[in-house]
Amino acid sequence: PSFEFIRTPPSGYQIESLVMAAVPYVSVNEVATDANPIRLADPSLAAFVDSQLGDGWAWTAINQDDNQDDNQDDGVLIGTITLSGMGIAPLDTLALSTEFLSDLARRTLGLPLVYISEGHARLWVVNAADGNGLGSVSLVDLRLLPDELAALDEATLHDRIRTHLGAPADSTVEEIVPGDLRLWIAVNEHDTLLGLATVTTLGITPEEASASDQPTLHRRIRQTLGLAQVRIDSPQQHQLAQHFVAALGNRPAAGRDVTQDTIVQQAVDADIYAELSNRYTALHSACQTLIDGLRAAADDAQRASLLRRALGWGTTSISEPADREALFAALRSATPPVSARSLADLAETTAKALQDRLAASPVPDDLASPTQIGLPLPDHAERKRDQRPDGIPTLAQAIANLASPQGKLAILACWPQATLLTNTHLNVQQNEPTLDENWLTIVAAVRPPLARLEALQLELDAPLVAWSSSPGDPWRTGEDNVVKENLKKRAAASALHMSLNERFVAAYGSASTWAGEKVAVGLIDSFSEAIPMPQRSTMAAFGFNAPAARAPQAILLAVPPQLRQRLDENLVLQIVAETRELTHARTAHIEDLGELQALTPTMWLQSSGANRVRLEPYPLFTQE
Repeated sequence: PSFEFIRTPPSGYQIESLVMAAVPYVSVNEVATDANPIRLADPSLAAFVDSQLGDGWAWTAINQDDNQDDNQDDGVLIGTITLSGMGIAPLDTLALSTEFLSDLARRTLGLPLVYISEGHARLWVVNAADGNGLGSVSLVDLRLLPDELAALDEATLHDRIRTHLGAPADSTVEEIVPGDLRLWIAVNEHDTLLGLATVTTLGITPEEASASDQPTLHRRIRQTLGLAQVRIDSPQQHQLAQHFVAALGNRPAAGRDVTQDTIVQQAVDADIYAELSNRYTALHSACQTLIDGLRAAADDAQRASLLRRALGWGTTSISEPADREALFAALRSATPPVSARSLADLAETTAKALQDRLAASPVPDDLASPTQIGLPLPDHAERKRDQRPDGIPTLAQAIANLASPQGKLAILACWPQATLLTNTHLNVQQNEPTLDENWLTIVAAVRPPLARLEALQLELDAPLVAWSSSPGDPWRTGEDNVVKENLKKRAAASALHMSLNERFVAAYGSASTWAGEKVAVGLIDSFSEAIPMPQRSTMAAFGFNAPAARAPQAILLAVPPQLRQRLDENLVLQIVAETRELTHARTAHIEDLGELQALTPTMWLQSSGANRVRLEPYPLFTQE
C-alpha cells in the first residue's frame, strides 16, 4: 500500500549534502576583555544566542506540598526571580548546572529548605509568691532548641521563663509533664530554628497526631508555622541555551568543507585560522587576568566581584559545604554563616582551578602561523604528540576546551559572504519555510547532528530561518529530469553512465545573517545519500544491490505482531509510524536526555573515547 505521509525521495542518483549554521559575524575586537569566556571564544555565537533567547528568564518558587484534596497551598506560587535579580548574565548559565541556579534562586528569594525532626516537649508553670498561678511556658514559647536548652543552667532558664511571662523575680518556676510529649522542630539547612510545634499549637489531639502519616503531619506543621516546601522551577531558556550552542556546529566550516578549489581553500583557511588565533589569544589573556585578579584582590568586595565573573568559566567551588556557603553569600552580598570558608581561600581555590586549565592549554605564542595553514607543518608529528593545534579543527577544539571544558560549544568560522555564497550556491534571497518538514524530518532520523537541529527547531518559539542551494527541491529531482535520464542510461548502457547530482547545501540562521560582508559559519553535518533504483535484484530471502548501502536505503521487514494475522493497510501504517518514532529515538545521545539521564541503560554508555565511562573499580580502589 502507498501512504501519503511516507515521504521518500525518488530513486536513481546520489546526493552529497552539506548543512551549516550561518549567523551574523561579530569580531572579538568588539568584546570587552573581561567578558564571559564564551563571548570571547565565539562572539558571533554569543550575540546570536542573546538575540534568540533574550534575558527575560525567570525562576519560580512553588510550594510543593503533597497533593491532597484538602491542601490549598499545593502548587501556590511563592516567589519569582529573574537573571538580573540574581546578578547573572544569560551566557553565564551555560557553565552552571540547573541545581546550582535553582539553589541560588531559592537563596536570593530568602526561602529556606525545611527539615522537621521530633524531640521531647517541655512545660513549666509559674506561680506568684502567694501561690496564685501566673501562667505556663513551653519550649515553643521560648523558641529554644533542645541543645540550647541543655546549655542553660537552671537559674538562667527560670529567669527567661519569668521574663517571657513578665512575672516578678520572687515567683516560682516548676516543670510539669505535658499532656503529650511530642515536639516537632523545624530548622533550615544551617540548623537555624524556624519554628516549634506541639499537638496543642497544631490544634489537634494526640490521637489525631498518631493516626496521621508523616507527610500529612509535616504538611500541617509547615502550614501552622507558615513555612513552604520550596520547589524551584527553572526557565526553559536555560536548557535551550545549552542545546543552542551545541547544535549549531560540530566544528568551524573550513575551506575544504565548502570548496574543492585548492587555492580558494588555502586562502580562506588562512584567514579563518588567523581570526581563530585572535580569539584564542584574547581568551587566554582574559583567563590569566582573572587568575591574577583573584590572587591580588585587596578585600572581600573585590573577591566577590571576581568570583561572580568566574561563574562563566565554570569554576564554581561548591563540592564542600563551607565553600558552597561562602560562594552563595558572596553572590548575594549577604553575611556568610560562621561555617563558611573565607573568601580569600575560596578565591585562591578558584584561581588554582583556572591556572590548571590554563596550564593544559596551548600557549598563544606556540600556535602555528596562518601562512603555514594548508601547507605541511615542519613539526606536525610533534604537535600531534603534544596535542598542540595544527589547523582549524584543533585550534577550535582548544578554544572550546579553554572556554567551556564541561560542555559542548560550537565554534564558528569567519567567512567573506561573497566567497561563501559563490562556493555553496546558497539562494539567500528565498527562505525555505518547508525545508524542516519536507527534508529535515527525513534525514534527522539517521543523522544525530541533524536530530539535534530538528529538536532545536521544535523548541524555539521562533525557529531558525532556512536557506538552500535548491529552493523547494531538496532532493534535486527537478533538475534535468535526473531520475528519468538515469533510468534510461541504466537500461541502454550501464549504471556507470549514470549522473551524480551536484551537492545540496542547506543553511540555518537568522534573517540578519546576510546583512554584512562577513558571516560566521559552523558545519553541522555533511553526508552523501545513495538513492537506490526502483528495480533491484533479490536473493533467496531479501537483499539490495548496493554494498555501501546507508540507513535511508534499509529495507523494513514488517512482521504481524500475532500469528496468522494478515497485514492490512492499518497495521502496515502503524508499523511504519512506530519505526519512524523508534528511529528518531535511536539518534538520541546521553547528553541530549537532560533530566532523564539517570534512566540511561548502561549499554548506552561509551566504553572508549574522551567521555568513556569506566566500569572497572579503578581509580576508586587501588589495583595491584
